[in-house]
Order: sequence, then structure tokens, then C-alpha cells
Amino acid sequence: MFKKLIFTILLILSATFSYSQYVNDALKFSSQNTFGTSKFNSMSGAFGSLGGDFSNLSHNPAGLGMYQFSEFTYTNSFGRNIVTSDFRDIKERDWQINSQTENIGIVLSNPKSDLNVKRINFGVGWNQTASFDERVFIASTNTENSLADVFLSRSNGHLINDLDPFLEYLAFWTDVIDLADNSIDTSTNYYLYDNGNYISHVNSVSEKFQYLQKESSGYTGEVPISLATSIDDKLYLGVTMGIPIIEYSERTLYSESSFSDTISDLTAFDLNRSLIVSGSGINIKAGAIYRLNNNFRVGLSAHSPSYIYIQEEFNSSMRTSFSNGESSSESSPYGFFEYDLITPWKIILGASSTFNNLLLSIDYETIDYSFISLQSDIERFSEENDFMSTNYVRTNNIKIGGEYRSNNLSLRFGYSEHGSPIEDNDDFNLVTNSIGVGYSIGNYFIDASYTNSKGKQNYNLYEVNGVSETAELEKDRHRIVLGIGLKF
Repeated sequence: MFKKLIFTILLILSATFSYSQYVNDALKFSSQNTFGTSKFNSMSGAFGSLGGDFSNLSHNPAGLGMYQFSEFTYTNSFGRNIVTSDFRDIKERDWQINSQTENIGIVLSNPKSDLNVKRINFGVGWNQTASFDERVFIASTNTENSLADVFLSRSNGHLINDLDPFLEYLAFWTDVIDLADNSIDTSTNYYLYDNGNYISHVNSVSEKFQYLQKESSGYTGEVPISLATSIDDKLYLGVTMGIPIIEYSERTLYSESSFSDTISDLTAFDLNRSLIVSGSGINIKAGAIYRLNNNFRVGLSAHSPSYIYIQEEFNSSMRTSFSNGESSSESSPYGFFEYDLITPWKIILGASSTFNNLLLSIDYETIDYSFISLQSDIERFSEENDFMSTNYVRTNNIKIGGEYRSNNLSLRFGYSEHGSPIEDNDDFNLVTNSIGVGYSIGNYFIDASYTNSKGKQNYNLYEVNGVSETAELEKDRHRIVLGIGLKF
């Protein structure tokens, strides 16, 4: 019973096997892009002072007060996500096609006979806020180091049964690393010198081929439950209680092969890792839009941090191959971990103006990513929280959108820039261009848009003696978004 308890504790502790994993995940699940209805996408989300669109419930809920009719809307997207990697001057390219429901919702408009309060509107549904669907392929030769060096460094000083069951323990039992003296005690049929002294079976400075394949899928989004009103059709006020939802899965294969020189006839090793994440929580949004005159409006909205409870399930496996045709494999147990994520607050300022049939809108967003923090009953996350409060910064985002209307036809365009949340680093900078069209027939309407988002990000494969093996990723996302709706 005691041994089982100790092993359980080791599994829990090894949930934090990667310092950067939780720092990266916290940023990933806190970041948002332009998703939602096709109209919202086509104008790059510049809706801080606009209304009459369901995405407003997750952006500026005051826009809900502008609805004069009840409405049902549904939006689906079709995307092609291209990732080009540059690792040790070798470029590789991979892509993935996906389809996602970005929006479904209903708005109920309730006109009032009060002279000042014109209507009280209610809305509920689903708005997607980010997508994680992508495939990454990284490959090159390396004559300087190996992932086996990481296993060796992390193993030295630890007994076999104290090794991380998700990494080094697998590396030992598949002969990527070994005891410096692996003599066997014939009376116990176990190692004589289980003393924490290990060697690697990979010559780290010999030529080797390294590659990584990562496939991820999932999204963040929220269920907005919103209430808004119109006062004299001049001042619009709204509030949303959001239920944020996270669904994410990731499978990673890391491989080294074609060794020019190894020990024990090792020819290749593969490390497979999988991660499944789910979470839900709560946030509050409040906003106001004021109509200065018939042609000009301004808006303000504030988003509270989201408090999200997250569950993770993960496991690893390793396989080695040898020159004599034999192979060895080992799998970890399944690990489970629970923690809380607190995301940043957000402030949105918007202004819009109409010129005959032309509408122009601009939004300014500020998001303080240094506010991100992690909490758990088991792990304090003190180092991670200190890192994020020091290295994550407040970003300023700009969104510009326009619409030209002619009878039942609307032509739309948009542009946005999202700043990097990492201090003195261009990682996660994102530029989006969009166009769209809308057409209404009676109480029905249909919208279509195309968006293209481009950005760069560094991907760290591993770190040896303070030196990171990093690939630069260029991400190019293309989406066609189709929406339909009914006013009633």
C-alpha cells in the first residue's frame, strides 16, 4: 500500500514534467482570435460600437440591445491551416483541413411600451473564440546534441524507480539510456548498481536525423447568456454571463534515427506523447454603446478574467530499434491532473460612422496577459506564475471593418493586428485580412466570408545545458465562413 501511494505521488508530481508546458498552455487557452458569425469574421471583429450580430454577446453585449426582431443564426467554417517549419535551416511544410461550428444562437427581442426603455432583449447560444486545429512537421540533421542528453541529465542522481514514469523511465527500459554499470545480481535478478549513475546509448555529437510530428485539434469558445436594453434608441446597455469551454487534444511523435555512431547498436528511438484537455468556467462581460447622432456611435466593453477548471489526461510511450532487427517498447501509465486557469481581463473601445451606404468601424483592445495565473491543490505553480507575470505583457490590438450596403446586398471587409503577449518577442503576432458578402430575402439572410491570418511562433523541441533546440513556425490560416439566419 505504501509503495502504491508513493507511485501515485510520483505520477501527480510528474504532471508538471515540463516547466514550459503549463506556461504555454496557459497562454494558448487565454488567447483569442476572430471567430463567430460570418458577418463578424468578414469585418475582422470590429464590432465594439455595432450591434445586431450574435457575436456581440461575446464582444460587446450592448450590441444585443439594437436587435428590433428576434433572430436565429447558425455559422460553420471550413479551413485550411498551413504550417511551415524552419529547423536548422531545413524547411518543411504541413497542412490540415478542418470544419467547425463557429456560432449558433437565438435572440429574443421584447419591445416595451415604456417611453424611455424601448426593448429588453435576451440571447443565448455558442460563440467559438479560438481554434487549435493544425499539423506541424519539423525535421533536420543534428551533430551537436540529442534528446537523449535530456534524458541522461534528468536521470543522473535518481534510482531507477524514481525516474519520471513519462520520460526517463521509458528511456531506461528501452535502452536509450542505461546504468553506467548494468551488472546483474544473479541472486535477485536485478541490477547490482542502481546508484543513479547513467550513460546514454546515443553519441550526441554524431550525425543523426531528428523529426517531430505534432497534430492538435480543438477549440475554445463560450456559451453566452446575455441581457441588453435600449434607452431611447440612443444608449444601449448589455451584460453577458459567459461559460467558457476548452476542448483540446494533441499527439506528438519525436524521433531520432540514422545515427552515424551509437552504443549497443541502437538505430532509432521514437517518443510518442498524447494530451487531452477539457475545461469550463465562468466570466462576466458588460458594455455600453452610445449613439451620438444618426451617423456616429461609440462603444465600451469590459471583460472580466475567466475562471476555468481544467482536467488533463496524458500518457507517453517509447520504442527503440536495433541493428540486429530487435526492438523494445515501453508505455507510461495514464496521468491525470486538475488545475485552475485565470485568464486576462480585456477592455474594448469602439467607434463607427456611416457615410450614405458605407459603414466604417474601428476597435481598440487592450489585454493584460501578465494577469494569467495557474492554481492547483497539489502544485503551487509559483515559478510558472512568476514567469508569466514578468514576461507576459499587456497587448494592444487594432480591428478595422467596413460594410457597403446596396438594397439587399452587403459587401464587407476587415483588417486586424494582434500584438504579441510576450515581452520583446514577436511570437503570437497575428495579422488578419477578411472580406465577405451578405444577402437578405425577406426574413432570411445568408452571409459568407473569407479570412486569412498569418503569424509566427517559435517551437522548442527540447533544451540541453541551457541551449534550446528551436524551430520557427510560420502559420498561414485560410477560412471560408458560411452563416444563415432567420428573423422572426
